[in-house]
Amino acid sequence: MGVSRETFVSVLRDQGAPVDDEALEKVVLAHDKRREGQISVDEFFKGVRFLQKAFVMASYGPKKKKASKGGKAKKKGKYILPFPICTVPPELIHRRADGGPPHFMIESYQHHTDPSRWDRDHPPGHPIEDDSAWYVEEPQRIFVNINHCAKVGELESLRLAFAQQVPVDVKDRFYKTPLMTACASANYEVAKFLISLGANVNACDQFNWTPLHHACHAGQVEIIDLLVQAGAGLDAPALNGATPLMRAIQSCRPNCVEYLINAGAKVQAQNKNGQNCLDIARIYADFRIMELVKAKYDTLPKPKENKRGKSFKPPPKTRPTTSTTEKALPAPPTLSIALSESTAKKEPLKESIMYYNTQITSGAINKIDISFSPRTVWGQQVTTSELIRRKEERRNRLSSEVDFEDFMMPFLKNIMKKSQELEPAHKE
Repeated sequence: MGVSRETFVSVLRDQGAPVDDEALEKVVLAHDKRREGQISVDEFFKGVRFLQKAFVMASYGPKKKKASKGGKAKKKGKYILPFPICTVPPELIHRRADGGPPHFMIESYQHHTDPSRWDRDHPPGHPIEDDSAWYVEEPQRIFVNINHCAKVGELESLRLAFAQQVPVDVKDRFYKTPLMTACASANYEVAKFLISLGANVNACDQFNWTPLHHACHAGQVEIIDLLVQAGAGLDAPALNGATPLMRAIQSCRPNCVEYLINAGAKVQAQNKNGQNCLDIARIYADFRIMELVKAKYDTLPKPKENKRGKSFKPPPKTRPTTSTTEKALPAPPTLSIALSESTAKKEPLKESIMYYNTQITSGAINKIDISFSPRTVWGQQVTTSELIRRKEERRNRLSSEVDFEDFMMPFLKNIMKKSQELEPAHKE
C-alpha cells in the first residue's frame, strides 16, 4: 500500500516522530528514489530501505526456499516416525474371567444405605440390622482406573478391589502400579496402605522407574522413608541409567537428597551420558544440593594410582595346579539309595482311602457353609473425627509454619510494636 509523499511527511510530523526535518527528508528520499511521489508503507515499517541488516527483524526470521533452477525436485529423506508413547498392546490387555473389564479397572465403592438411619458416625451394631438394601435401589456399578483411586486417595475402592482378588501390583496401560502413582502424586496414606498389603517396592515401569524414582522426582521425603524402610533399592538404574538420587537432585529438594545420602545412596553413580550426581547438581545449580553432594563426594576414598598415573589393577588370580596323577576318587556308597527305595514303596498318608474315610466321617470334608453375607456391606467407614485427625497429620507433615506461644502474624505484630512505641508519648 502506497501513500503520497506529502501525506507521509504530515502523518510523521503529526505523530511526533523523533527526527528532524533533514533526517526526515533522507527517509523520504530512501523510499522514493524514482521521484514518483509514492511511498510504500509496508517497506517503511520493515525498515529495509534505511536500516542496516543487523537491525532488521526479517534477517532473523525463517527464510523462503529458493526454487531449483533445473526443475528437478530434491529427493526427500527417509521419514522418521516420532517416538511413540510406550503402552501395553491391546492384545495383551485381557478381560476378567467373568467377562468384566481388565483388572486395572476396578469397581468404585458406593455406600448405599438409608441416610436417615445410618451414617459414618452412627453405623449399625450388626450388619443384619441394616435392611435398607431391601427398599433402597442399588446404584449402578461404576468402574474406574485403579491408579486414579490411588491418586485421589479412595481407600474404600482399593479395599473393595483387593477383596475381589485384584493383584496389588496390577499395572495399567502405561505400566504404572498403584504404588508408583501414589508416590508420584504424594499420597502418603495410600502409599503406606499399599506397602502394608505387600506391594512390590522395586517394581519397574516401561522406563525402569521404581516407586522410589517417582517419590524422589516428586520430592516427598516421607514417602522416600517409607520405601527405604520397606527395602527399596537405593541405586536402581532407570532406562537412561539415572538413580533415585539423581531424580531427587532434579527435584531441588535438599531434604530428600540428604536423606538418600545418609541412607547410603552412591553419589559416584553415573548415567548413560557419563554424568554423576555432582555433575547433575551443577547443571541444576542449587547451591544447597551442590554442597551436600560435594561434601559426600570428598569423603569417598580416591582410587589408587601407580607411578605412571594409571589406576592400579590387582594381578589376576592364578589357578591352583593339580597333578595328573591326582584324580577325584568316587564317593563311598551311602544308604540314601536304599532309604529312597524303601520310602518310595510306602503310600502317602493323604492319598490313602482310610485317610479320606476318616475325613468324611468326621465332617472335615463337604461342610455346609451357613455363614451370613449381608446385602449392604459396611466397609471401614472413616468417621468425622478420623477425617479431622488425618487433616491434622497432613498439616503437620506438609506445613512449614510453627506456632509458638508468642507467635503473631506480621500485620498484628507491627501494630503491637507501634502501639508500644507510642504509649510513652501519650503518658507524657
